[in-house]
Amino acid sequence: MRRIVLDASAALAGAIEEARSTDVRRMMRGIDEGDALLVPVIWRFEVGNGFLMAVRRRQIEVQDARRALETLGAYPILTDGDGPGIAWSSTFDLAEKYRLTLYDAAYLELAQRENAELATLDGRLAEAATAAGVRLAL
Repeated sequence: MRRIVLDASAALAGAIEEARSTDVRRMMRGIDEGDALLVPVIWRFEVGNGFLMAVRRRQIEVQDARRALETLGAYPILTDGDGPGIAWSSTFDLAEKYRLTLYDAAYLELAQRENAELATLDGRLAEAATAAGVRLAL
């Protein structure tokens, strides 16, 4: 069983045409029934906002955004409830150490704490994950 922390950039790229989105689709298809997808509490807001911005920029139609959100919602995604309690401690420390936003550091912290792979298309976050010893899923 793999444990994968899925960040918003990877989730969005699977539905919106962006660079390397084929890698995201392949990763999502490769998720086995026993695999666990983990996300911090901010994930649904970030993904929803990403789709909303794509609709406003006319990159996708609103019905396509809703369909993509329904598809993502069908995956067995586990939302981390412990993240907010450590946002101002270990997550803050990671953000400062690797020059990340606190939002991005939440994904890195979750991957570290859960000994999980990280699925991200964010270059800075991927570099920080590698430096921190976190395996990348993409």
